[in-house]
Amino acid sequence: RADLGGKVVVQLTNDPEGVRQPRQTEDGTLGYLALRWKRVMEEYQRLSIEERLARKGTLDRVDLILVRTGRPQAVVRDTVISDYAISPAGDAVAYGTIGKLVVVYPDGGTAREFSFERIDKRLTNTHAIESLAWRPDGRALVFRAHFGGGRAEHSPGSVFGERECFVLPLSGQPRHLEVEATASVDWLRAETGEVP
Repeated sequence: RADLGGKVVVQLTNDPEGVRQPRQTEDGTLGYLALRWKRVMEEYQRLSIEERLARKGTLDRVDLILVRTGRPQAVVRDTVISDYAISPAGDAVAYGTIGKLVVVYPDGGTAREFSFERIDKRLTNTHAIESLAWRPDGRALVFRAHFGGGRAEHSPGSVFGERECFVLPLSGQPRHLEVEATASVDWLRAETGEVP
């Protein structure tokens, strides 16, 4: 992390295999995805040529790490994760993986899974969650869904999910809104301080 002037640089992680998507909350909780190249390469070496070719282009599995009391805690291990978000209270982490969005509770509690089919039947296992964010009161999530599957060579327009913003209440029915294809999404407080 660096200050705006770039004069003070602070190292936040020292994971030996590298990290991606580091995020820090207002209360100082640090989250990141830890790459596990050694484990992936050991597994890869055991595959036949045919199995290696079949895996080409697949997503890497990572560990989702939280650092809250100075010690790294693996909240999720060995999983494909497209994006994640730490709840405003720091008591939950949501992440997108193949075919679903999952909410886990690092201090205990039953994980909650929301299949893409439950969110919208038109979402498939070839969609990946991106721009994932919590509502400020922690009662809902918002995200985009990027289509990562193949496309017909001359197919017109975008694929469902690429122009939609999905709202997923933890209790209630999911819905979506149409947005620009390049839009980023997040929750904002209204001028009154209320959460829309």
